[in-house]
Amino acid sequence: MADQTAVAMTLANLIEERRRQLRLSYRAVAEAGGMKTHRTVHALATTPLKSMPEAATLEGLARGLQLKLEDVTRAAQEACRYVIYETTLPSDPTKRMIISNMEELTPEQLKAVAATVEALRNSNK
Repeated sequence: MADQTAVAMTLANLIEERRRQLRLSYRAVAEAGGMKTHRTVHALATTPLKSMPEAATLEGLARGLQLKLEDVTRAAQEACRYVIYETTLPSDPTKRMIISNMEELTPEQLKAVAATVEALRNSNK
């Protein structure tokens, strides 16, 4: 998992997958992450999230699971059903051109682009 991101993976799934990969117990994850108790790791892995965990908890999980903090945070956001907006432009030149020029389109042109994208998405189903 070190070379792939946690995009679209909930925190519980991320914890369980990574624990299996590293062959670690909840206690071992907590200890490696400097967390006070393994019960927190177990709860995050086995019960639905009702709210975002505290920053220190996410940092401890990242250390204990040997993952980037941003991947653990993204998984927690996904579990909480947060809408995540990317803040950087994609590297693909076509996508970059479309995104960076959207503000120059009129409302009618934006509707036409949206209709085209929707039609293309529907044709792939």
